Amino acid sequence: MADRTDDTGTSCEYLYYGWYIVGAMFFTTVLMAGFRNGFGVFVKTWEEDFGASVGLISFAAGASWTVNGLVQPTSGRLTDAYGAGGGGDLQRDRSGPRHRDRRSFGNRLWLRI
Repeated sequence: MADRTDDTGTSCEYLYYGWYIVGAMFFTTVLMAGFRNGFGVFVKTWEEDFGASVGLISFAAGASWTVNGLVQPTSGRLTDAYGAGGGGDLQRDRSGPRHRDRRSFGNRLWLRI
């Protein structure tokens, strides 16, 4: 927390907005790690429903993680080349051809993959 004065000259404390971003990213990372590593909860059900062995289910999960790890460098290079974009680019894509730029091309490329 940092001190500053408002228009009336009284001191007030505020929280730098960057900490909200750090908090949101921490929460998202913890949540996604839980989703990624929580597949073990469903192994027993998948064994019964699909007749698959634990080895086969683990192989599928391991293959998924391997592909994810191998794709990350390519994904990073494409993001560097075309920009991360964001939801605003998707809105511009709906607004017509006047706003086509490199970043919106990157988003359209990822939406088709």
